[in-house]
Amino acid sequence: MILERTIGKAGTVAVGEFTPDGKLVAYKSNEAFSAELAMMTAQFAATTRMFLSTVAASFSHLTELPLVPYHGLIFSGGEMSSVIRQDHWAIVRTSESEFLPSKGAAEPGLEDFLRLHGVGFAGYYTVDGGEIACKQTIGFRPDVRATATRLVASTTMAFHGLATAFSYLSQSSWTPVKAWLYAGGDWVIVVNQCCWILAEAGEAEIDELYRAVIR
Repeated sequence: MILERTIGKAGTVAVGEFTPDGKLVAYKSNEAFSAELAMMTAQFAATTRMFLSTVAASFSHLTELPLVPYHGLIFSGGEMSSVIRQDHWAIVRTSESEFLPSKGAAEPGLEDFLRLHGVGFAGYYTVDGGEIACKQTIGFRPDVRATATRLVASTTMAFHGLATAFSYLSQSSWTPVKAWLYAGGDWVIVVNQCCWILAEAGEAEIDELYRAVIR
């Protein structure tokens, strides 16, 4: 599973450990990566984890599906990717890593997403969170689908803001947002800028889901 085997893999730039309030405990890097940048990365990691825990709690209340506690995040934007687990972060160069999408792979449709292991919902959305189309086996009511889609879209926009700030601070490319994955409770949410997927964590192949949406 990507969340548990990124550190030490190809493309890894730096890894670190952080406290819940964003203090850096320790870090190591494979290239130039200053202590100041590592401290800022720890702050971003803690902020992101807290933000996603709040979003997931709202999502759980809305859908009546357990998406808490937080297990981890994968984010890809610009030329970079990151993984944030409970108290560790990793910075990865996407083009040299296992996050790189397969060359020449056709973009899946909703039916294709629904055939992936564990997927119970797949939907297209607009930038402002409007629902375009969906396929599901979960049975969300229209109002639940609409609100969940707005939550996903607003989270993607929030990630764009964080990535823009981190791009400036780190002098590296983290925008535009390409994909993100949240794992929490018994479920996984996988998102790009136009579609989102909800899958059962125990059934889903995390690597497969992430590569299916990253473009």
